[in-house]
Amino acid sequence: MRILICAGLALALPTALHADALTFEEAIERAAREAPSLCASEAGVKAALAHAIAADRLPDPTLELGVRNFPLTGPDACCSIVSMSPS
Repeated sequence: MRILICAGLALALPTALHADALTFEEAIERAAREAPSLCASEAGVKAALAHAIAADRLPDPTLELGVRNFPLTGPDACCSIVSMSPS
């Protein structure tokens, strides 16, 4: 069993030794580009900014219609006729 583990490490070692070296700036750039936590934080900032812009605006206007004193039940319920005369 130990021979198989050592053989696997011996085969993987040369590829690890020939890896390209990263400069500090390249490592920072790669981390910033690929880090999920940074992407999530950036999305949170964008959402908060959009929410702040929306909170600064007036709400959308709404229109409410209603009927007062219109009989829904009782003897006058079926006999309510609205007439309009020309002015």
